[in-house]
Amino acid sequence: MGLESLNESLPDMSADLVYRNGTIEFRPTFEELKNKYYTEISQFITIPLKFVGVGPTEIFKLMPE
Repeated sequence: MGLESLNESLPDMSADLVYRNGTIEFRPTFEELKNKYYTEISQFITIPLKFVGVGPTEIFKLMPE
């Protein structure tokens, strides 16, 4: 459920369309927007790595995989 609603809780990301030298470009670039989005998703997915289990279990480290 967390992944399904993740897009609702992510901060807004805005981009401008710039017309330069006869072409339309994103500012920031599409790659920069994609990297920022993936970073936010990665931070959410790796939250279970911070959990401490009871006993010698590694189950929380396997969850992001």
